[in-house]
Amino acid sequence: MRDLTPDYLDDLRDIHASRGMRMPDPEMLPAVVYIEPGVGVGMLYQTDSGVCLLDGVATHAGATAEARHAFLSDLFRQVESDARLLGYKYLAAYASEDALPRRGMAAGWDAGSTTTMYTKEL
Repeated sequence: MRDLTPDYLDDLRDIHASRGMRMPDPEMLPAVVYIEPGVGVGMLYQTDSGVCLLDGVATHAGATAEARHAFLSDLFRQVESDARLLGYKYLAAYASEDALPRRGMAAGWDAGSTTTMYTKEL
């Protein structure tokens, strides 16, 4: 897993396209982006509230199941480690598919939370 550099923007675009997703505009990317070219990507958004957010997780549809599994396992370990180093008290994640929450719970995340999330569909 590597930190995102401008050289990896095409890889980021390719991973998202393989799942029919649109890549976020480069100027909207967070400071911390994890990428394994041809396998997967995840993004750590930082806030000033003591909570950071794992979002934008996608795996390449053409990658092997073993490669996707290894990437996601490494991603959860690395994100948790980095969030601690950055001084965050909580790490949150959003997902539109069941696989990611199951992976998070397997890594010790809590499906319930001590924080409250508010959402509004637009």
